[in-house]
Amino acid sequence: MLAQSKVGVLSGRSLAPKMAWEFTPYTIPFAVTVLCSLVFGGYLVYDARRRGWDTSVGSLAVVSLGTLVWAGAALVQVSATSFSVMVVAEQWTYVGTPIVVIGWFVFTASYTDYDDLLTVPVVGSLTVVLGVGTVLALTNGLHQLMWAAPAVVDHGSFSSLTYEKTVAYYLFIGVAFGVALLGVALLGRFMLTSPTLYRSQMAALIVAAAAPIVVSLWVVLGLGPHATVELSPIAFTFSVAAFIFAIKRYQLLDLEPIARTRVVESMREGYVVLGDDERIVDLNPSAQWLLETDERVIGADVRTVLPEIEPLLDGDDATGTELSVEVAGERRYLAANRSALSETDEGLGSLVLLRDVTERRQVEKRYQELIEHSMDVIAVLDEDWTVTYASPSHETVLGIDPDTITGERVADHIHPDDRPQLRERFASLAEDPGATLRFEFRIVDADGEWHVLEGMARNLLDNAVVRGIVVNSRDITDRKRRERELERQNERLEDFANVVSHDLRNPLQIAEGYLDEARRTGDEDAFDRVETAHDRMETIIDDVLELARQGRTVGETEPVSLATVADEAWATVRTDRATLTVADDARVEADPDRLRRLFENLFRNSVEHGGPGVSVTVGPIRAESPDESERQRVDGDTGFYVEDDGVGIPESERETVFESGFTTETGGTGFGLTIVREIAEAHGWDVSVADSTVENATAVADGRSATNEDTERDGDRGGARFEFRPREDAAADVP
Repeated sequence: MLAQSKVGVLSGRSLAPKMAWEFTPYTIPFAVTVLCSLVFGGYLVYDARRRGWDTSVGSLAVVSLGTLVWAGAALVQVSATSFSVMVVAEQWTYVGTPIVVIGWFVFTASYTDYDDLLTVPVVGSLTVVLGVGTVLALTNGLHQLMWAAPAVVDHGSFSSLTYEKTVAYYLFIGVAFGVALLGVALLGRFMLTSPTLYRSQMAALIVAAAAPIVVSLWVVLGLGPHATVELSPIAFTFSVAAFIFAIKRYQLLDLEPIARTRVVESMREGYVVLGDDERIVDLNPSAQWLLETDERVIGADVRTVLPEIEPLLDGDDATGTELSVEVAGERRYLAANRSALSETDEGLGSLVLLRDVTERRQVEKRYQELIEHSMDVIAVLDEDWTVTYASPSHETVLGIDPDTITGERVADHIHPDDRPQLRERFASLAEDPGATLRFEFRIVDADGEWHVLEGMARNLLDNAVVRGIVVNSRDITDRKRRERELERQNERLEDFANVVSHDLRNPLQIAEGYLDEARRTGDEDAFDRVETAHDRMETIIDDVLELARQGRTVGETEPVSLATVADEAWATVRTDRATLTVADDARVEADPDRLRRLFENLFRNSVEHGGPGVSVTVGPIRAESPDESERQRVDGDTGFYVEDDGVGIPESERETVFESGFTTETGGTGFGLTIVREIAEAHGWDVSVADSTVENATAVADGRSATNEDTERDGDRGGARFEFRPREDAAADVP
């Protein structure tokens, strides 16, 4: 029945009354190929949606699509009993063929790093040539340019078409074979220089391509028992198997060979290939952009585009060199490395790699400017406190040259009292990478003055760039002084409160009591006692106002005469029969008004406690060396003393005599020596109390030497001596 329906069909119509299908020996193989193409294409689409499309995945998907069309058309042709359907199916095989060939070419060129073949002219030409063949095949019934009128060949159990091929057909097939074999050749050549894994991948790909090529050649040459059957699509079943094997076993889509040309051309770093004569042989687009040039510089001396490259050309290899070029009126900085292209062969030249570090340099310069103009003192220390970096602010804040302190141990500049605690805390910090530490310390400046710094340290010893402990400190000397002044002001406020609540209340109550008595009795003595109470309150108020107004501040200081200021102060104090002796004159750096007030309080203290005939002596404290004494006389940094021959001050009370309200006299306010201490500290002086060097006051008053009776009465003290010396710590009021 089947043979009767097909034998003798030579025209374009079928002898069968209607279209029918038959099961042939090739139906299942072609159906399997169609199914494999669908599964493989579906997998590629899934993988692309998961990882993203690229040239390799996309071109393989095109190959899968072409195989699906080619195998599907062959399946219809071999299974149909209608002549017209067989003819149309035969024509559609020529639609799948160019799709497979072009997809294969794109895949192999991309995979083997021959991207220069994937240009519009090349791919476009192939598409046009194969596309023309496809159009001619689809319209062959109109012109028969591809083949003559087909005929049916009866194979017993099935039938196939046969036709006489034309020159156009062989041109079409020749181009298709040529492109397919070119892809195989690209794989073979690339395989010779690839690592083992990529060789295995390419071997699998060559097998995938070889199967349909060999079968197609078999069909074209008319070999085999069924030479008229288009068996080529069946071979794609083996191709799909080879593709899947390469994907699963050798990670075909995950570990593709790097397209070196594409990488070099698109790399951000620029490269310049130089010949032995230092002329430019090649340079990539990045180098052209960095140097603001183009390919026309090839053949020119590299110095024409990189004038600063000379140091890099000395020697075989050079790394870590920084060059600069002027580009569009702006300075561009390039990190450059040069290496020989071969260590053995001469004449191969060298390779210069360029990396744009302009932005990094700008950032570095910005932070450098910030550090250099910062008032914070920044230093980097190693574990032993040795300075490895010191910011320029060391000179601004401390007057210390950063280069001088670099390499020194910072502990040598820190106040001895602060070193033990800092050493312990830094030792703990050094054991904890990344940890931070807040602290305060005193450090000496270039002039020997102490500053209080508040800082934060961070352990960056493990940081590959820093490799140290970064210390960022700020000078808070003035703030500490203000805090100390605020504390003293608060103390004075407490003193004022005590005066108002106690010292002023007592004489006020006494005055009120005697005033009531005077009103009641008219006793004149009562009015005298009221006046005495008022005088007492006036004295207290004067002393309190002195503390409130003067505090610890001084005006401008100048070298003043010790004798002159002492005489002026003596003239303003009620001294009765007391006497003043200036042992020697000297110049003292002081505020004249505040120094006079200091003397007034000391003189008043001596008269009140030493008696009306007390003898007061003022004099300078000289250094033991004559040269040093002369320097003190000229520079005005002399210490001085004030002593009397009164009853003196017991050692048990010498620590408290300067406290507010301390007095041994019932009529005293206890603020006189407090004022003395405030003025001394404001000048940066240390004040201390000792025994006087003059004889006992009782003996002096009688014009004789002290006796045992005097000693028993006045003790073994020979009066009080107040000594004032400049502090070694110039920031005397900073704790």
